[in-house]
Amino acid sequence: MISGRGPAGPRPVRTVREFTDSDRVAVQRDEPFRVVLSDNGPGGYLWRAAELPQAIRLRREDDLAPREGAPGATGEKVFELEATEAGTFTLRFERRRDWEPGADRERSIVVDAH
Repeated sequence: MISGRGPAGPRPVRTVREFTDSDRVAVQRDEPFRVVLSDNGPGGYLWRAAELPQAIRLRREDDLAPREGAPGATGEKVFELEATEAGTFTLRFERRRDWEPGADRERSIVVDAH
């Protein structure tokens, strides 16, 4: 969760978590931030970045296994992104099964990049 080193040392990467954090996040331009969503891959539902503005770059995606080995425990989908220019942008994510039309859940996040 640490990004490169600058004059002030390492900086933590801003993280937006589903259910616990606001739908709005302030970030610095050219610094990575993460969006973390509950995932139910075994049920066939997968999160995708449905709409990303041109000024938002997807750096990577990770699928994290459940922290508990309990039946029914869900993992997390982590999107690491970066704003390449200053402005306010809306990101839209959707959870869907590839073989079914439409999403069963959506999540939008507003990014204020400075």
